[in-house]
Amino acid sequence: MNSAGVTSYLEIGCHQGNSFHYVMSHLPTGSKGVALDSPEAYGGTKGSADMLTAVIEDLNAKGYDCRAVFGDSTNPEMIAKVASLGPFDAIFVDGDHRLPGVTADCNNYRPHARKLIAFHDIANDTIFDGERMGVSVFWGQVEGRKEQCVAPGSFLGIGILWSESAAASGQS
Repeated sequence: MNSAGVTSYLEIGCHQGNSFHYVMSHLPTGSKGVALDSPEAYGGTKGSADMLTAVIEDLNAKGYDCRAVFGDSTNPEMIAKVASLGPFDAIFVDGDHRLPGVTADCNNYRPHARKLIAFHDIANDTIFDGERMGVSVFWGQVEGRKEQCVAPGSFLGIGILWSESAAASGQS
């Protein structure tokens, strides 16, 4: 995997840390990573904080500079805390999939993305706990230079929104 010059990464909604570990393991050693998760919040599971903490410890032992931040991604104190650890070359949003949640995460963290901000489940319009997920609605409304990847037959997908500075310089 080519890291495309990414040496700082923020993931919002890490759950047990599997995707965070995968991405960080493909960045150059010494890269900075921040895992932001709210384990007991909507869609979270008990025990995932311990697993994510173990992932962070493993990555740090391998020469990465990683930390976990636990809390609500829409809380102003949490936004300020994460902002103080940035900016980030790449941000991956996989937290609250309801329309207000994903919209807030985009608005709050997009200014801290140097290259891109990506979103999980852009093709997902399923019902979870009696609520329709809003990422696909959000993706249809978001403006800017964007690309999407939805595998044939998949209901998930990844959407990439390039930062204004990356779009202006032709980076992708």
